[in-house]
Amino acid sequence: MLVPLILTGMPPAEAADLRVPADYATIQAAVDAASSGDTIHIAPGVYVEQTWIHQKNLSLIGQPGTILRAFPGMAPGIPGVNRGKSIVFIGDYSVVTIKDLCFEGDQLGGQNTDVLVGVDFDTAGGSVENCRFTGFREKTPGPVGGAAIRFWSGDDGATRFPAEVRDTTITDCYTGIRIQGADDVINYDVTLVDNTVAGVGLTKASDPLQGIHTKDGTTGLVARNTISGFAYDGPVGPGLHPIPFGILRVSRNDKPLPPMTFEDNVLRSNQVHLAFFKADDSIVRNNTFEGNFPLIEDAPGQIVQTAAGLWFSGADVQAVGNRFSDLPQGIRLAAQGDDFLGDATDAMLIDNRFCDVARRIVTEPGATSIEQGTLTCPFPDPTLNIAKAVNLSWPGMDEGFVVESALSVDGPWARVPATPVLRDGRNAVSVATDGAGQYFRLVQP
Repeated sequence: MLVPLILTGMPPAEAADLRVPADYATIQAAVDAASSGDTIHIAPGVYVEQTWIHQKNLSLIGQPGTILRAFPGMAPGIPGVNRGKSIVFIGDYSVVTIKDLCFEGDQLGGQNTDVLVGVDFDTAGGSVENCRFTGFREKTPGPVGGAAIRFWSGDDGATRFPAEVRDTTITDCYTGIRIQGADDVINYDVTLVDNTVAGVGLTKASDPLQGIHTKDGTTGLVARNTISGFAYDGPVGPGLHPIPFGILRVSRNDKPLPPMTFEDNVLRSNQVHLAFFKADDSIVRNNTFEGNFPLIEDAPGQIVQTAAGLWFSGADVQAVGNRFSDLPQGIRLAAQGDDFLGDATDAMLIDNRFCDVARRIVTEPGATSIEQGTLTCPFPDPTLNIAKAVNLSWPGMDEGFVVESALSVDGPWARVPATPVLRDGRNAVSVATDGAGQYFRLVQP
């Protein structure tokens, strides 16, 4: 009697490591041979080629001296469709990690009226880590330039991608990072942290000049970035009022944007440092805003450019603990009464500091806010608070425990809001106390 053989499933193939040029002569050849989950290691050298990744989840990892360089005559991101010319194009729901690579645009933006892009995620996502980008702009300032990193998705379904850029340096570019999703859903969970983004300084280029630009379909965190040198000094007049931004968040329609958190960023010498519109519940916390480029005047005394540290609209925005210095305007609350900019309502402006700021807070008619704890320089000396506390410690080899406290051994127990530090081989934490009887215990979450 024959017994039928039923295959209930095969174990997944192990991820492979592919090497360029040791195993494959080009990056594209390695991508074509790879399967989802594989890692492509790119040896030091200059690679003058374009790479296309479709429907694969991969990692592209370089080494010091691994350079991917743009060249004249590059093909569009989708052949036959003008979406810019990219050194690495990632599409069709791929999720790709780009790490330890250098991208050189060679100032070839504008060739054949196409924007030049370093890494282009099109209906795809992933991360860019510890990379360097330079020269994604035009040689001669004009209306078409370049972007180092771009994420774009028009998928209005349930697909949600990561959009992460970490520990990356971007210089000599018109736009550093641009992220845009669909109108009615969130396509991208954004994490932009610990990056340095530098523009070209004062320029007559009318291409968008933005360090970081997020639009519809995005939400997340922008933290610990240093952004500088986005400023315009070209012609101005009717229909031509380009405003450069260190960070810009704006919708292309009349719908509010999801909230975004901006914290611990340093913004220097941008025309507008940070602006967002109709982004309800957003948080701007502990950022530094320093210096603007000079304002542009269409005629003596008639300023047509806007320069500010923070310019925003939306409901219930929190601006807390920010530092503003050497600016014509510190915070500007928008109230344009139109679908594009929207109104700032019930903003919380708390513990912000201003030094050498001509107009600290500018509230357009119709905007509303609550202001508390504002300081201007010279700032008072800080005071040292001394309070009763108890010091707790346990062996450093015992990790993953948290401290809980209660007024009775029977509870209720609550987690102590303090982070242990390793000191002399022991985990140690100091907990403020009013001196009353209190019990403590270690638990594993």
